[in-house]
Amino acid sequence: MSAVKGALMYASCDQVALENLLPRIASSWANEHGCIWALVYTPSECVLTRVTNDGKLEPMPGTDGADDRAVTAAYEARVFSRQGEVRWQAAGGGVFRAVCIYDEGAPPDGFASP
Repeated sequence: MSAVKGALMYASCDQVALENLLPRIASSWANEHGCIWALVYTPSECVLTRVTNDGKLEPMPGTDGADDRAVTAAYEARVFSRQGEVRWQAAGGGVFRAVCIYDEGAPPDGFASP
């Protein structure tokens, strides 16, 4: 059984494409909290990948992995680290939504708490 540190908090960020959001997450979370992982959903695949310190997707060893094509084709992504999780969605028509769920610290740059 694990102890609860506090209530979950959330912050949102709208109208940011995934290729612009990943570098924000990386610059806010990468050095302090270790690895950042992403599940990227495209019409043809779901890819588990690591987010590099500069916000690029790094394929898993032994897989085709993800690259810039996956980022531009993505309609949904979940990006997570020890710090929290960002859920991003392309809602269509150039509309993007993202929410960050975290329990301590701060959300990535550009996210605003309600």
